[in-house]
Amino acid sequence: MTQQRKIKVLEAIRQGEVGGGETHILNLVENLDASIFQPVVLAFTSGQMIDALNKKKTKNFVIPSAKAFDFSKWKAVKNY
Repeated sequence: MTQQRKIKVLEAIRQGEVGGGETHILNLVENLDASIFQPVVLAFTSGQMIDALNKKKTKNFVIPSAKAFDFSKWKAVKNY
């Protein structure tokens, strides 16, 4: 039997703290079919959401940025 590659789903959000959007991402990641999808979360600050993702062993990256969706950071985003 050949193993099918999982579909990577990137979720990007400004901050890693928990608020409305971050709670939505946590719920989405938790409810994706793990046999089909591999969620990856990108945030520009650390916080409670990142801690929760780490506990669930969900792949995530934090690219520190002082301003929201800093276009100078896109090279770093592409590298992930």
